[in-house]
Amino acid sequence: MLMLHYLKDLIYENEDVEDYILCTLAQKHMFLDSSGAVLKEIHSSISEQGRCLVVLDRRDDDSNSDGSKAMFKLSIKAPRSVLPIAKQLIEKRIEEYESQVITIHVDPSIIPVIIGKGGENIRTLEKSGAGATLDIDRASSTISIQSSDLATRLAVHEKIKEIIENNQTEKVPIAKHIIGQLLGEPGKDVRKTISDEIGAKMSLDDDDNFIIIRGSKDKIAQAALLVEEFLNENFQLEFDVTADIEQLLFAGNKILTAVEKDYSVKANFNRSTSKVIVRGREEDAKAAVKAIETSLYGGEGYTVSRLPVPERFTGVIVGKNGCNLTKLEIDHGVTASLLRLRHELVLRGPPENVKICRASVIKMLATFNVSEIVPITRAQYEELSKDNTMKTLLDGISVSATLENTEVKLRGVETDVNEAKSRIVEKLTGKYVAIIPLDVVQLNKLQKTTMFSEKLREIGDSSKAILALDSKDCAISIEGKRSNVKKAKLTVFKYLEFMLPAQFSKVTLTKQDMKAVADAACLADVAAETGAFLWLDRDLSCIHIRAADAKTVEAALRLLGEKKEETNKLLHVIELEAHEAWIVPKILGKGGATINGIRKSSGCKIELLKDDLTITISGADNDRSKAKEMLEEIITKAKKECQFVVIPIPALNQFIGKGGAHIKQVQEESNAVIDCERDRSALRISGTEEAVEKAVNIVTLWIAEWEDENSTKTLPVKESMLAAIVGKGGSVINLIQQETGCKINIDRASSSVTVRGIARDVAVQKIQKIIENETLEAKVRAAEKERQLKETQAAAEEERLRQVVEQAALQSQLATIEVDEQKEDYVSFRAAPVGMTSNNISEDFLKPDPFVTQAGPDLFNFLMSDGPYNSEIVEALISEGLSEQHFGTYNNKSSISEDINGGLFFMSSGGVFVRI
Repeated sequence: MLMLHYLKDLIYENEDVEDYILCTLAQKHMFLDSSGAVLKEIHSSISEQGRCLVVLDRRDDDSNSDGSKAMFKLSIKAPRSVLPIAKQLIEKRIEEYESQVITIHVDPSIIPVIIGKGGENIRTLEKSGAGATLDIDRASSTISIQSSDLATRLAVHEKIKEIIENNQTEKVPIAKHIIGQLLGEPGKDVRKTISDEIGAKMSLDDDDNFIIIRGSKDKIAQAALLVEEFLNENFQLEFDVTADIEQLLFAGNKILTAVEKDYSVKANFNRSTSKVIVRGREEDAKAAVKAIETSLYGGEGYTVSRLPVPERFTGVIVGKNGCNLTKLEIDHGVTASLLRLRHELVLRGPPENVKICRASVIKMLATFNVSEIVPITRAQYEELSKDNTMKTLLDGISVSATLENTEVKLRGVETDVNEAKSRIVEKLTGKYVAIIPLDVVQLNKLQKTTMFSEKLREIGDSSKAILALDSKDCAISIEGKRSNVKKAKLTVFKYLEFMLPAQFSKVTLTKQDMKAVADAACLADVAAETGAFLWLDRDLSCIHIRAADAKTVEAALRLLGEKKEETNKLLHVIELEAHEAWIVPKILGKGGATINGIRKSSGCKIELLKDDLTITISGADNDRSKAKEMLEEIITKAKKECQFVVIPIPALNQFIGKGGAHIKQVQEESNAVIDCERDRSALRISGTEEAVEKAVNIVTLWIAEWEDENSTKTLPVKESMLAAIVGKGGSVINLIQQETGCKINIDRASSSVTVRGIARDVAVQKIQKIIENETLEAKVRAAEKERQLKETQAAAEEERLRQVVEQAALQSQLATIEVDEQKEDYVSFRAAPVGMTSNNISEDFLKPDPFVTQAGPDLFNFLMSDGPYNSEIVEALISEGLSEQHFGTYNNKSSISEDINGGLFFMSSGGVFVRI
């Protein structure tokens, strides 16, 4: 028993067990250095006690995933009795090693410096401290110095401290956009000073957020100050610039050049990113950016105004060598830049100065005379050379036109020249062109609207005109027949008012307004004062107003209204009717003597428009009144000496009479001259006032009598009444005409009767009486017809009932006969079937069957079908059955067979036999 315990203890003590000890990176290196000399030594010492295996867990990395200091497992496998000895020996060795280690915690950024390029520095440190070992743990940012010699450890420690002191770091924040400046050519001198003169090192952190300066504290301070000063002097700001603004940066007095000079900064434009970049001291850069933005967009006490300038006016604005632009700038204290690509004049400066300068430019453009040449062919020249052709075409347009063999030269203000050109082209080609001018902002907005092009096509399709958005002239062009162009123009304006609310409006003009308010100089004054753009539209008889904001449009509307009111106060207009055109020569007088005399006498300006038949008087109040009285006196006198009397067309020939006898008679009686104007069915009576008055009275009385005799009265009637009114062979209508002396016409298409004549009322009464009588008779006829219809229907019903009764009686008789016949047939069939004689027929077969008295249809249905049978008689036959002795035994199914004597018979499935 004791031996057993001993053996168990021996086995237990010698059983291999495993344990481990954790060690640091430096301790790991201690065990592994010199090809694992320390581990071999431990193995050797322990082997004296027994077998032992010591294994160091080799890991690929030196840190844990959470960044904590890495620990390494030293596994020990040995008998249970040896394991404590082995662990004690290893722990002792670790304690001895740790007593010979100095641990230094450093900034992680300094570790690469201590290691050096390719480990150069750390090797130098180990050589200088002979026997010393350095371990660096990046995870914990620690450096371990191990040496058995304390002096050596301290010496290496001091050298590391020296490296650390000379490699202190400071981070200077830097914006990413300025990194290129510091590390590029602009920062070359700064970098050289830091490295050569100060002796510090500079680098960029991995995230490009900081400049890292390395060196001693005093060197770092100097270098950081130098970097910060560079960054401050190269502070950078950026802002986006739109395409329409880009040209302004470099037009005329270049904004960026001026800013660089005024604020000591560097300013440039990056076309690829469309950004303005400004570098300099922070306060200077911010001030420069504000100045640039103010120059481009305006600001407090500074205004930027844009004015569209058609390409043909570029020379007018610029002048020779830019003299006109320079004059604008000097005269108004503004900066003027012409953007040729965008056809814009940009004025910049104090608000009031810009406003005055803009008004001056608008007025100059509105009143500047332009020239236009319309090329023509020889045939077109001949057409335009015809009498009054050019005069008629250009009527109402203030242009100078010169017709030559190959061209027409036009000169005047732009809107008038465009209108004149359109009229001439329309005359020659049948195509009329109208322009709706826009400003640049409106044009850009419409171009960005994808649906606008589709809308123009839609308007073109509906109006049958061609519409296009002209970017070059900054306008919408409309081409086609004048009526179609006018229709399209109206639709386009409605759409523009929808797309650009409150930016378009118009003032409708009367004929007299056209001369007074629609004058180019007047429109230029309104445009100059309000800043709106105005143009005359003769097609629509209005002045269009266009502006970028509602206030400007309202101001232009108000000012135009005031000018119209002022003009009307100084004007008086006399309008003649179309049939009064004959008065114009009397107002003019021979060679214009009469109207010139009134002008001279009254001191007024008098304008007579023959086409419009209007006389416009302008001048002082008293003078206008005097001229008006003189003109009205001439007109009144002329009307008294020449009057027109409208006469019914049918009466004209009758008034003239055969061979003109009647009209001559009236002229002789009145001493007036009477002329017939057939185109307007009127009589022109002229002569002395007394003669005209007498002739008018005679003519008026004659017309009244004629109308009384020839007046008509139309009576609508029902079509069914026309025959009664006409009568057989026209007897009724002819009798009425004879009795009344009136002429009666029947219009079957409109179902009406027209009565002409003095006694037309009497004739109408007779016709109405005929209609009343005919209506009454029609009612009587209708009642009689209805009575006869009812009698016919009653007789027909009575006859139908009689026939029904007779048919019922007949059917009853037929049914009785049929039953009797069936009885006879049945008896005959049973008594003398084919092939049989009365001798071989039994008495039972000859007995009458009680069921043969039923109607034939039941039997027919029974014979033609296999059931079920909806008949009590048939069902009774089936249930009763027939005796086999009648015909013998047969199969129980419907069939046709021959009897014993060769006769045919039919047997139903119900068991009934019928001889065929």
